Amino acid sequence: MTRLLVAAGQAVPVNGDPAANVALAADLTRQAGVRGVRLLVLPEAFLTGYAARAGARQRDVRRRRGCSRHVR
Repeated sequence: MTRLLVAAGQAVPVNGDPAANVALAADLTRQAGVRGVRLLVLPEAFLTGYAARAGARQRDVRRRRGCSRHVR
């Protein structure tokens, strides 16, 4: 039976900088590969650097300023 080593990658992405996040993901993948990992799982939206909490803060600021436009 073939074994498959799977790992969860954990790092802090750069908000709004996909190029930096791709480079970080590539580095994490190389590091994991050296350790025998065949499948590295990164958080959803890691490459875009989107953080749900950052979006929530933007919505709160807009509400306080009286803006009606919602941030998604």
